[in-house]
Amino acid sequence: MLWPVQLLKARQGSLYLAPRHQYAWWGAFRDRLAFPWHDYCGIFCRGSDSGTAQQRQARTRGKLENLVDLHSHILPGWYGEEPTLQQALEIVRAAAEHGVSAIVLTPNVRTAEDAHDRAVAIPLVVRWFQEEIDSLQIPVTVFPGAELEPGPHVISALKRLAPITLAATGRYVLLEAAGNRFSSLAELAKRLSATGFHVVLGNPERAQEVQDKPAIISDLVNAGALVQIAAASLAAPGNAREWSSASMLLVMGMVHFISTAGYPSDTHYGHLAEAVRIAAQIVGKEQALRLVTENPRKVLQGEPLEGDLIQAAQAAS
Repeated sequence: MLWPVQLLKARQGSLYLAPRHQYAWWGAFRDRLAFPWHDYCGIFCRGSDSGTAQQRQARTRGKLENLVDLHSHILPGWYGEEPTLQQALEIVRAAAEHGVSAIVLTPNVRTAEDAHDRAVAIPLVVRWFQEEIDSLQIPVTVFPGAELEPGPHVISALKRLAPITLAATGRYVLLEAAGNRFSSLAELAKRLSATGFHVVLGNPERAQEVQDKPAIISDLVNAGALVQIAAASLAAPGNAREWSSASMLLVMGMVHFISTAGYPSDTHYGHLAEAVRIAAQIVGKEQALRLVTENPRKVLQGEPLEGDLIQAAQAAS
């Protein structure tokens, strides 16, 4: 996708995209910024030389392997009629073609009643789905999980219901973060960390509060939370602010996972490879790959992520 804008501008701790013609004196402007945006011009200034989305995907397709998608809504039949089993199998086949070897299926859980019922149903449906995947010899393993809406029911439900944690390990909890609930999320993250859980915030770059001020995430990370952004936010964002906030979170070192986080109609595994390519231009290839391989694989195994962030969170608990 080519943007009708070419330049990131910093203002009051937030970011937005400005038209190129508004700042013809790019060289002088970039030198005024404390952060060296010119070092990242290859990603932040997306010109016509970057090619079409299809061309960019072709450059990455087939080069990545053993990727883990930690956040996905493609469990067949879960959201009414979609996806059908056939549709879900085609999505999983496409995932395998793009180097994905593991997917955590994360239906929404919004109430305590949901948590109890789905803790029983999700593992059964996932097991059946895995049998169908295996019957077609698709080299992908699916895991149970859930995306929880933050609320007072979360802690009591998690203490009893391991199947609604990511990969059913009883350690990592995926919380919906796309809404405007950041004032209460920090407190919930602290309480969950104190009881032995690791919080993963799902798609915070899509929240208006984060788009207005990406630094708000630092409070949650200091409380022990981890951050997952959607691949489409980098590779095919719905708007410029979404792309800007996702990019800024990467620059700040506040992203720990990249996932598709999509529903059947908008899950495109080509976006995952493209998002890795974009992230690599911001944080380096090694770190970008870690966001879709090493980090999410540790979640599957119920192991803590390495680094000062997790060690600090564990010390605080």
